[in-house]
Amino acid sequence: MENDKPTYYELVNRNQELEIENERLKSQISFPCQDELNQKITELPFEKIFRKHDAVMFLIHGETGTFVDVNLAAEKFYGYSLAQFIKLKIGDINKLPPDELDAERERALEEKRLYFIVIGN
Repeated sequence: MENDKPTYYELVNRNQELEIENERLKSQISFPCQDELNQKITELPFEKIFRKHDAVMFLIHGETGTFVDVNLAAEKFYGYSLAQFIKLKIGDINKLPPDELDAERERALEEKRLYFIVIGN
């Protein structure tokens, strides 16, 4: 029986699609308490744990090495916006030789790890 569960990367991509759609829809709706709503959104765990963490963090597509998401610390450290990051691959900012970086990324996939540690510029 085939596994019908979506992969981690499919979930990340779908989450990103939904966030974009939510932003589009929010821009079309007038909320009487927009400031209160914005405050609640920024208190979400993902915002605290990933987006606003002081450590540089990326979400990278495991098969292609392209950036799916980066936090604000990464944007500040590397000087790229999220829009610029998603046009790059991890190898574009990493000091490891491409073959070593690919091998580490592939090991993470094989071991079903949701992370791998890289050395930045």
